[in-house]
Amino acid sequence: MKKVAKHKWIVSSKFDLFVFLGPIFFATLISPFAYIYYPNSIPLWAFVTIIILFDVAHVWATNYRIYFDIFEVKRRPLFYLLPIPVFFIISYLVCFYSQNLFWTILAYVAVFHFIKQPWGFVSIYKRKYQEKSKFDLHFDKYMVWAAGIYPVFIWHSSPGRVFDWFNAGESFIVKLPKEVIPYLYVLYISGIFVYILRQIYLFKTQNFFNLPKNILMSAIYLTWSIGIYITNPLISAAFLNLFHGVPFFAIIWLYSKNKYLSEATNYPFLSKVFKSKYLFLFFGIVFIPALIEEFFWDFMIWHIYLPDLSYYSLSLEVKSFCIALLSLPQIIHYWLDMFIWKMNEKQNPDLKKYLSL
Repeated sequence: MKKVAKHKWIVSSKFDLFVFLGPIFFATLISPFAYIYYPNSIPLWAFVTIIILFDVAHVWATNYRIYFDIFEVKRRPLFYLLPIPVFFIISYLVCFYSQNLFWTILAYVAVFHFIKQPWGFVSIYKRKYQEKSKFDLHFDKYMVWAAGIYPVFIWHSSPGRVFDWFNAGESFIVKLPKEVIPYLYVLYISGIFVYILRQIYLFKTQNFFNLPKNILMSAIYLTWSIGIYITNPLISAAFLNLFHGVPFFAIIWLYSKNKYLSEATNYPFLSKVFKSKYLFLFFGIVFIPALIEEFFWDFMIWHIYLPDLSYYSLSLEVKSFCIALLSLPQIIHYWLDMFIWKMNEKQNPDLKKYLSL
């Protein structure tokens, strides 16, 4: 590795630090109020801002990357369009068979998705710093996954805890014995210790220190440890959902702005959306459908914030249809996110270009 003359950010130090540390700052700010006023619930204002504006809306923001781009859809129509009816049918059948099973499967997929996402940002910083060590490649990936997996395992080992990722009736597939918790902590802390030693070694021997990557890695561990260990639903949602949603919005903004502004003739409307002065429009386009989606979730299924105004109980067929339809944007987002950010020239030929890599 060569000596790094200056730190290399995805956009800039201010932008990157706001994206990765801003959510932690805001979540920390509201934590005392959550403990005092909302020990067992998420109030409506927090549900709208934390859940809808950043979590649900970031799901809809995938459309900027794929479905709003007619040329991208035409490039791989089956890959982008076929999963929509396939996942809807599968969701309906599983939900019709067992709603508990449906939510359990979806919860585990969501956990996998949340754990996996930060690796993409770590990879970008590794590319910018031209890290070529295979050991660090595998070790850094292990550390990103360990940040989420070990707290989730400890969660599965804790007596009295329930699998309330969605709080929709899902349940643990397997409960680990509480006796494994000390061993999990040893592995967890040992990994952090070895990672710190490795960074010290690289700095001492090669005068190399990837500051943005290490800030991000610290943020990943902080959000997962607080998000899983703290049982207050508002605090947990704030740390996990904000840290997950805000960086996704940032990468969508960066990619889409570079693409649609440089190809304005092909994208006359989107080239306007991604001008900085229309930032409110960028959020509004995905916030409105997210708000509508959550309205129907609460009106048809949950009845938490809206009164139950239905005059009859939904049949199993209708309820399964509603759940399958309303969960479809989320499922498609999980599916696409596994592929559309891979630095693969065949799958995503313009990704490096528009992420300035």
